[in-house]
Amino acid sequence: MIGRWPFVGRASEFARAEALLVAGVGILGVGEPGVGKSAFARELGHRSEKAGATVGYIVGHAVSSGVPFEAFAGLLVDQPGPSTAQLGVADVVARLSAVLNGSPGQRPLLVVDDAQLIDTASAQVLLQVAGAGTATIVATAPAHAPLPPAADRLWRDGLCERIELAPL
Repeated sequence: MIGRWPFVGRASEFARAEALLVAGVGILGVGEPGVGKSAFARELGHRSEKAGATVGYIVGHAVSSGVPFEAFAGLLVDQPGPSTAQLGVADVVARLSAVLNGSPGQRPLLVVDDAQLIDTASAQVLLQVAGAGTATIVATAPAHAPLPPAADRLWRDGLCERIELAPL
């Protein structure tokens, strides 16, 4: 049988995270490199998909082309119209809303791995999406890495709760 390995451990972190997601509050999972932040976020995404939510995945990249909204390029590639480099924040938010348009009554989830590496314009989109209730954000970052200002506001403004992930 081919499939995913079962995720074990972190029962208390998952219980807290899932309660927050049900309440419409996002997660900022932070910890030292190698503790499993990415796996934790992906597992939250898979669990949300199983529950019927629409889930989008983006990843910040250490090597950037400098193009605004590059974090969303993979999600928005099939959208008609100009490339993301020619759009403003409101345009990208609208396109993202169309892509993540999920089940009625169930807020979509946007999983953002390595949020410290996303460009400033993409971070502004995340803040707009979370603030408008368009999607709930699950993001990861190293514990002491500076985030783009708009991404940092996600948890400072109460749109996400910061969950510290210790080594297993």
